Amino acid sequence: MPKADAAVPSIALDGFWSLCSNGRCATSNANASLTTTGYNDVLVLIAQSKGGGNNVTSVSDEDGHVWTLRTTTNRGFPIWEYYTIANSPLHTDKINVTWQYPDPPDAYRSFVVFGVHGANTNHPWASSFPIERTGWNGSAVAIVPAPGVGDFVIVSTAVNDAPPCYSTTNISPFRNVGEIGSGDYGEADYLVKSVGGPHSVSFSCNPYSDPETFLADDLRGPSS
Repeated sequence: MPKADAAVPSIALDGFWSLCSNGRCATSNANASLTTTGYNDVLVLIAQSKGGGNNVTSVSDEDGHVWTLRTTTNRGFPIWEYYTIANSPLHTDKINVTWQYPDPPDAYRSFVVFGVHGANTNHPWASSFPIERTGWNGSAVAIVPAPGVGDFVIVSTAVNDAPPCYSTTNISPFRNVGEIGSGDYGEADYLVKSVGGPHSVSFSCNPYSDPETFLADDLRGPSS
């Protein structure tokens, strides 16, 4: 008989929205509509831009959550990571990202947002993260989650006007959350660290995707 503690940790993806999902691309990336099912979820929003001067200045939503900037890469193709705690499930919660310049010429902006159920809401993030690479060429980046099990590892990648990494590379054991853009700018991927799984993993991207920026982060499990 398997041991009871060999079960997959309860931490899990709980709803997501991206510009392109389920085979369809939204006509606007100004607002997201997020639905979740769990209580005490960590909500994570990852935004990207290119073209210069198009910085994220704030994130807000109709349910009135306070969004905190977790980190941002300040060179190359910028990535912003925001988060908040949702004490109760969301029903088509409208989420808005405010950019420094709404419509800059020759610029690009987009984001993906998702819920994570079962994370440590008192101290969500592992102290040894985030891991950043700017000027990234797609070579493998080692990722070592915090000790224990149940962590939710997030990888964000930005590419230069090319197919996202997951469409050109076997990103296993990571799974794709969604594209950040309309098929040719970047993505968000995740991995749940389970019992018996490897302590460290790596993420790489085929140079065909013209990868530019890499960001990894680690939401701690409920007992870590």
